[in-house]
Amino acid sequence: ADDAIPPSHDIHAARIDSNGVVLDPVALTVSSAPGAQTRPSVAFDGRNYLVAWEDKRAGNLDVYAARVNTFGVVLDAGGIPVTTGPAREGAPSVSYGDGQYLVAWHDSRDADYTAAIFGARVTPLGAVVDVAGFRISDVPNPQVRPRVAFGGGQFLVAWTDTSLGSFDTYGARVSLAAAVGPSFVIAAGD
Repeated sequence: ADDAIPPSHDIHAARIDSNGVVLDPVALTVSSAPGAQTRPSVAFDGRNYLVAWEDKRAGNLDVYAARVNTFGVVLDAGGIPVTTGPAREGAPSVSYGDGQYLVAWHDSRDADYTAAIFGARVTPLGAVVDVAGFRISDVPNPQVRPRVAFGGGQFLVAWTDTSLGSFDTYGARVSLAAAVGPSFVIAAGD
């Protein structure tokens, strides 16, 4: 994210080669939509990158993404709306595995949860498979700041549980078909 004057909070990127040389001394603009775009996350599918971020172009917090190819061309100039509901959706994390991306975020759409973790699959062509998103966390406490990784044919989503002043780390496995396993404690906080 970039803090220009006046603050615009756009998403910019630069490619770096395997020797650590910056290939884009003038940053690539991934998103310069109205409102703030912050908290980017990126994954690579072997051909293109998918950059996901928080986006306030509509006034509330949503999640958008854009593909960027290895030549530094932004393939989705207006961004791909991953989730744009009336609730606050933020802090996205993205990973790639076996032909698809998984974008996870914290979402306040449910009245019984302060925030829960939701996700959506995105194809390498930029199509959002799970348009309404799907619930990943199944614990009734505030869940925030997800992180996604892929291995062994499935995704692992980890997040912070912020109930009662404690900061525990939870996780859940997500299959390529978006089947979500039960949440489990990874580490107990203070």
